[in-house]
Amino acid sequence: MPHNDCLLVEIGISNCEVTKVLVDTGNSVDLIFKNTLEKMQISLIDMKPSTRSLTGFNGSSETVLGTICLRVHAQGVTKTIKFSVVGVRAPYNAILGTLWIHAMKAISSTYHQCVMFPGNDSRVTTLR
Repeated sequence: MPHNDCLLVEIGISNCEVTKVLVDTGNSVDLIFKNTLEKMQISLIDMKPSTRSLTGFNGSSETVLGTICLRVHAQGVTKTIKFSVVGVRAPYNAILGTLWIHAMKAISSTYHQCVMFPGNDSRVTTLR
């Protein structure tokens, strides 16, 4: 039976298992929230300043605090991802957008509640 759930995964970021990570094909940036980094005990010293702002679907704007490169681990595949850091509260710990999806050569399916991508052995790997 079809459902309307968003696609949430648990994924390794840096050396932490991070829950409530939204995979969003409509998002052109990969986001991590400042409070998530604080919970992960990742220093903001490594964050590069940014003057960028993000615009939501309703035209609202949010200033990016900076960018930080973190290693993201999914089912044995690791990629270094440049995250935009924002200081707002959200129901998610991070949002992986099309940049991560393309880096992983992934196909995401909200219907099947999974992300499929080639593993290190070139076989299709599924993240649920």
